[in-house]
Amino acid sequence: MELSARNQLSGTIKSVKSGAVMAEITVNVGAGLVTAAITDSSREQMGLKEGDEVEVGQIVLRLDDTVTRATLGVVRSQLDELMAREARLLAERDDADVIVYPTRLTNGREEASATTAIAGEQKLFESRRTARTGQRSQLRERVAQTNEEIRGLSAQHAAKESELELIAKELVGVADLYQKNLVSISRFTQLQRDQTRIQGERGAPGSDRADFPRTVIVHSAFGLILRKPRNVVSHGSVTQL
Repeated sequence: MELSARNQLSGTIKSVKSGAVMAEITVNVGAGLVTAAITDSSREQMGLKEGDEVEVGQIVLRLDDTVTRATLGVVRSQLDELMAREARLLAERDDADVIVYPTRLTNGREEASATTAIAGEQKLFESRRTARTGQRSQLRERVAQTNEEIRGLSAQHAAKESELELIAKELVGVADLYQKNLVSISRFTQLQRDQTRIQGERGAPGSDRADFPRTVIVHSAFGLILRKPRNVVSHGSVTQL
């Protein structure tokens, strides 16, 4: 499409100065000289040269929309990409199974930019959903493993406590026998050493008592993530929105 402007004066072209981009046309209209600046491509299309007569109503200016149309195409393509991305991010934020694209993208649109934008975001949505499913599966496995670890640590803790109770009871009886010189001091001190050793083992790093709180905290964190997946999975989507 071309837009044009028509001349309102008549005269003779006195000079034509052509440049790399612009051209300067000087016209003698009788009462004086009129100078107009036009693009050199317009000058070439209209074939203006010195000595040509300019009449009233003659086209003296043409506007070519080629560049404007190209720019509009780029802007529309960018807009299509942004609308498709927003739809995908909203679906991820809401933990939806499908993307609901705006009607502006889907109704009667045959442009390649709209089709490409939808296809790209759809592929990304499906791959990210598959990744989230895998992450949840891994978290469930970790929860199951942590449950087993908690049961094992609980059993070890109970065994240590039971062992300490038995030693404490035995110490009472042995101490009484030792006071009566019925047992040797080595027997008495051996029980004391056993009691001290077990108490130390309970509080040592890597022991059941030391690891139990950490294990419970990890288990609780995994459980919270699984119960509220949207809070974790959609965090990146909300940030981008």
